[in-house]
Amino acid sequence: MHHDPYWPRAGAWLAKGSVSPIVAVQGVPLNNSITPGRSDEAPTAIRGALNYFGLGDVQHFTALDQVGVIDQGDSLQIAPYQRPTILLGGDNGVTYHGVHALGIPLGRVGLITLDAHFDLRHLENGLNNGNPIRALLKDGLPGPNILQIGIQSFANSSDYAMVAADAGIHVITAREVHEAGVQAALDGVVPNWDIDTIYVDLDIDALDRAYCPGAPGARPGGLTPWQVQDFAFAVGSMEKVQTMDIVEFDPHRDINMVTAMACASAMLHFISGVMSRS
Repeated sequence: MHHDPYWPRAGAWLAKGSVSPIVAVQGVPLNNSITPGRSDEAPTAIRGALNYFGLGDVQHFTALDQVGVIDQGDSLQIAPYQRPTILLGGDNGVTYHGVHALGIPLGRVGLITLDAHFDLRHLENGLNNGNPIRALLKDGLPGPNILQIGIQSFANSSDYAMVAADAGIHVITAREVHEAGVQAALDGVVPNWDIDTIYVDLDIDALDRAYCPGAPGARPGGLTPWQVQDFAFAVGSMEKVQTMDIVEFDPHRDINMVTAMACASAMLHFISGVMSRS
């Protein structure tokens, strides 16, 4: 890989770390998916993809090398949150553990998901990547405190759509995002929440399958990379957002690092959003 001293790479920046980081990164290699795969290898693949990115956000006139970041390594045990944190999954079960790691009553938590699916499957067989939202509802997270963006027709069952409706979950479909944009989806719900902290779940299968070969749940009609980037920046800029996970990427299914780069790009846009808070 060509070395240019005037083009610092995001991978080296993350590896170097900082004594005064504004964002923490932790890999959570959970692999308990109902679709067999190797999502546990995703944290390493995403870090590797960062080597193909620079640190200049020309859209928002910022440079990430002006701020610090810390990589806390990989562990199934989520470290206490001391600053805005990115969790690199792993399958979508990470969301359940990540929300509980906030350590505050679930009634004071807001949850935003970017996902093609409701993740409201039944719990009879335990926690897996298909039911973290159902498990959080059972534990006491209020349905009206949940906003699900990017939900797709024919990627979910009618039964689980009714579970979402009965729980009072706010649902924005992928088509609605295409028509009105990501910011409108957020602005229509989040300002009305009476909560202390927001957790964000970015399931990469919200992307259209053409942009996301490494996510088995991706379907045609999903979101575009720039919509996911806009989402990541927008939630990163929110003062109450504590954590964002990036989940459901299986490197063994990827083609030419397409999905790995999509995950890395979302990660960088989130950090740029956090940087914009000040």
